[in-house]
Amino acid sequence: MVEDPGFAGQMEHMYLHDLSNAREIVLHARHRKPVETSKRTIIGQNRKGGSAGRTAAGVMRLGHAVGAALTNRRDLGPAEAIIMWWGAALLATFGGVVAYWPRAAAVPAAVLSLWIAISLAIRAYKLKR
Repeated sequence: MVEDPGFAGQMEHMYLHDLSNAREIVLHARHRKPVETSKRTIIGQNRKGGSAGRTAAGVMRLGHAVGAALTNRRDLGPAEAIIMWWGAALLATFGGVVAYWPRAAAVPAAVLSLWIAISLAIRAYKLKR
């Protein structure tokens, strides 16, 4: 999402310029997908399950927006207000759970730490080879 009309116009002009210089690539009939299926997939109506990549990207956006709000590194726009509300709700819920049941935070934190440690050790081993 672009909030600056001037910048949005420049991006549209560059896109149209790129589009005018693009070449169509036609696949053989056996490799084609129906257009309706592609549109439904892009819109998100025909999903069979979640994706770890999409979830990780969402968590990263949440983390970046919350970090920017706490440190004042950059200006946040109205589009990021929903992220702030979700961040506040999640942190308040987490704080309430931890205040009432301390083990509810300790066990997942230990599991997460071990998981990250094992992942890093595997990555280090692969890099060393």
